[in-house]
Amino acid sequence: MSLSPNPHTGSRPYKKKIGPDAAAFGLVIGLLFPALGLIVLYFLWSRDISFGKYLQMFTMLNSPIMMSTASKALSLSMIANLIPFYFFLNRKQYLTVRGILIAMVLIGLMVVLYKFVWQ
Repeated sequence: MSLSPNPHTGSRPYKKKIGPDAAAFGLVIGLLFPALGLIVLYFLWSRDISFGKYLQMFTMLNSPIMMSTASKALSLSMIANLIPFYFFLNRKQYLTVRGILIAMVLIGLMVVLYKFVWQ
């Protein structure tokens, strides 16, 4: 009978994590996935305008209609963050999950600015 550090897990005291576990990595992932979500929204939502005009919608601070549309698109694009959030949460990479949550708070702040401050 061998004495292991944890009798419930066998000979290994902990499970090895695969991939980087850092908040900065999660922040990058948390900003990248909504950007990809915005691109998908462009192809689903507004094919009748050019991609350049679609991106200008996020910088046109003088048009309340564009700001309202930009806030809707940005909040819908945050749904894409659910994929990496649960992926890294299931792998117990909590620092990466923390970075994704920080990115979601920053994007949520942008939505509030679009909706209530800049309009």
